Amino acid sequence: MRRNEDEIAGVVAHELGHVIARHNANDMSVLFREILGVTQLGDRRDIFEKYHLFIENRKRKPKAEDKLGSREDRDQYAADMVGLYVMAGAGYNAQAQAGFWDRYQETKGKTGSFLFEPLRYNQTGTEAACRDVTTAVSFAG
Repeated sequence: MRRNEDEIAGVVAHELGHVIARHNANDMSVLFREILGVTQLGDRRDIFEKYHLFIENRKRKPKAEDKLGSREDRDQYAADMVGLYVMAGAGYNAQAQAGFWDRYQETKGKTGSFLFEPLRYNQTGTEAACRDVTTAVSFAG
């Protein structure tokens, strides 16, 4: 699937974008609130106790994870954008990220049109993200 080291760097940078944007931590905060009613944590011991309660109770409220689904496109888009700048800052060819995601998502170069710009956050996000990555690459790369 990958064609060169720049594309691997793009995937790694995308995943690093999730870390930098704290997506997992934000997801856990939502789940702790939905499943346990927890809005704040105390010391390390409190965190471990709440985490074990979370593990024990998460199957009882399966719809709690539905709250995360609405954030998926936004989180992927943010990881794309952060990853793009991480990648370019590390000296890799930022154009490679757009090409890789285009092949991975099988958009075949279709990045959407300006007519659908107002609706892009209601789309799956793939075409808009490819378009925006391509546009951002022209500034970063």
